[in-house]
Amino acid sequence: MLTVENLEKLGFKNLRVRQDNEIQCSCPLGTHEDKNPSFSLNLFSGKWICFSCGRKGRNIESLAKILHKPELNKYFEYTSYSDLAKSVLNRLDTHKDLSDKLIDLEYLVDYYKSYYTHEYLYTRGVSYNVADKFNIGYDKENSALTFPVYTIDKKFLGFTYRYLEGNYRYKHEINKSITLYGAQFLQHGDIIVVEGNIDVLKAYSLGFENVVALTGTKMSDTQFDILKKYGKNIVIALDNDFNKVTNWGQIAAQRIFKKLLPIFGNRLYIGEYENKKDFGEINTKEEFKITAYLNWRLKNIAWYYFLL
Repeated sequence: MLTVENLEKLGFKNLRVRQDNEIQCSCPLGTHEDKNPSFSLNLFSGKWICFSCGRKGRNIESLAKILHKPELNKYFEYTSYSDLAKSVLNRLDTHKDLSDKLIDLEYLVDYYKSYYTHEYLYTRGVSYNVADKFNIGYDKENSALTFPVYTIDKKFLGFTYRYLEGNYRYKHEINKSITLYGAQFLQHGDIIVVEGNIDVLKAYSLGFENVVALTGTKMSDTQFDILKKYGKNIVIALDNDFNKVTNWGQIAAQRIFKKLLPIFGNRLYIGEYENKKDFGEINTKEEFKITAYLNWRLKNIAWYYFLL
């Protein structure tokens, strides 16, 4: 791990450690005089910035290259979530509760983000700015995108992983039922509810806001309470899972409508993708159609009662 001692050996000067696991020192780039330390380096992520000259980087490799000090890389030893998490937990007071541990583990967000690669989400139509807004990262050891998950009051809960290789697609290291993905950006007003994390990112990339995901097709009581508190109008837009028998995504949606109807009534809407599966398959906002749920139910009355 990067430490004061290791950095002093490499010529860093006027070092001091801040409480948030960042080191401040005089700028090592050699482009200006820096009597008052203005250079900041995160001990976990390797992210660095000089507030005087404005130069910055997202990982320790970039700094090592600029300074011609490859030794920096060997001190930054963590290559996976498990390695870094183990180190963090080992130094925590055993009497601290889980929320304290999660605050420390939140430094993993910057660590993963420093290795983020945009190729996959680019193919899914997600903009780089949206990926940056949601702090999407990359676990290079497991070849997986990392999605930090937060509560409605912006408390970090953990990660969802989307593997880019192999048959296993998703791994959730959180209790999905206690929040909605994207809840940290939720505002009072109209809310669009989708199935998955990438649906949220794609919707934001198309220009929609106030979009959250159930991370599945079931709505928990906690998720219901969040929508009840923040929602003015609710649009349920689950996947169109087409097959020869029926549309399982819409069956799941009807169960959710049944739960929401007594609260929202005519403020409840259904979102459809014009013969596409989900947000990932549409390219414009106009392809997303919103219909008042009660009107939709009247037009599909036979199918609706079949689902009950």
